Amino acid sequence: MKKQIPAALAFGLALLIGGAFATETLADPPPHAPAHGWRAKHQYRYYPNASCYYDTGRKLWFYIEYGGWRVGASIPAELKARLGSYVTIGLDTDQPYDDYDEHYKQYPPQKDKQKKK
Repeated sequence: MKKQIPAALAFGLALLIGGAFATETLADPPPHAPAHGWRAKHQYRYYPNASCYYDTGRKLWFYIEYGGWRVGASIPAELKARLGSYVTIGLDTDQPYDDYDEHYKQYPPQKDKQKKK
C-alpha cells in the first residue's frame, strides 16, 4: 500500500506539470472553411450588369445614382431591368461599394450578345 501512494502521487504530479507546459497547436482549416474563424459579416449579391449590390441579410440595395452611392429597399426601374446574373460576395463591411473598383475588374459587365442578321 505504501508503494501505491508514491506512485499515484508521482503520476498526479506528472499530469500537473505536463498540463502546465501544454501548448496549443493550430491546424490549417480545410479548403472549404474560412481561415481560423474569420467569417464574413455580410453577404452581398453583386450584379455586374447594373453595377449594384444587394445585401441579403438586411434586404438593402446599394447602387450608383447621380454620381454617388445610394442605399434603399428598392432600386430604380432602369437598373432592375438590366440586373442579369449575380455573384455572391462575403465582406466584413457594411459598405460593399468600398471595394467596387476591385469587383468591377474581377466581374466585368456582360455585353449583350446580339444575333447577326
